[in-house]
Amino acid sequence: MSKMGISTLQSYKGAQIFEALGLDEPVISRSFAGTASRIKGVGFDMIALDAFALHERAWPTRETVAVDGIPESGDYHWRNGAIPHINDPDGIANLQDAVRRKNDNAYEAYSRNAFEQIKSCTLRGMLEFDFSKGKSIPVDEVEPWTEICKRFCTGAMSYGSISMEAHSTLSIAMNRIGGKSNSGEGGEDPSRSVPKDNGDSLRSSIKQIASGRFGVTSYYLSDAEEIQIKMAQGAKPGEGGELP
Repeated sequence: MSKMGISTLQSYKGAQIFEALGLDEPVISRSFAGTASRIKGVGFDMIALDAFALHERAWPTRETVAVDGIPESGDYHWRNGAIPHINDPDGIANLQDAVRRKNDNAYEAYSRNAFEQIKSCTLRGMLEFDFSKGKSIPVDEVEPWTEICKRFCTGAMSYGSISMEAHSTLSIAMNRIGGKSNSGEGGEDPSRSVPKDNGDSLRSSIKQIASGRFGVTSYYLSDAEEIQIKMAQGAKPGEGGELP
């Protein structure tokens, strides 16, 4: 609910701005009428078994069973032996090793780990390409990478929510390939509009304006290829602090 920006339960009920994953048609028709459920899934019998299993953990029917509490399911945080996550400790460790030591073997291990985790965690990970039925097309019918990369954009992340190193690295990367980085609503230091000696630019092509939050100069506005204006917002994590 919070990721949809909905602040009250009342505004969520009946809105049908979501689809069901893993619920069969009898459950949908009775409890979520009109909701899309394209992959179908479990019925009331499996839902009931889940409820019984959780109840048994909390109130065992056999007095000899010791209960230390309901174990962590791993829904939100990775837990050993629990629900798999795309980002797991092995993958993160290999990625850090690859970046810090420029270790190609560690990067290959990270790549393999990510591939396997995506297969375990996502619907798209269960799909495979059938290359035997593929048809090649002339290369001159394919857009050159220079045109494709013009449509690449970073997400809006304010300086403060991420470090200056990360913020400027994203800008340099997008400017090198012809894409657009987003300043976020935290503004941008004018010095970043001055190209570096090697030609790299730290300037964000997309500038954000948050009403009533940050001072915006005429230079900041004129130095943008695209302007995004926020009309309202509940809270901001970053240098502005976290609001309730």
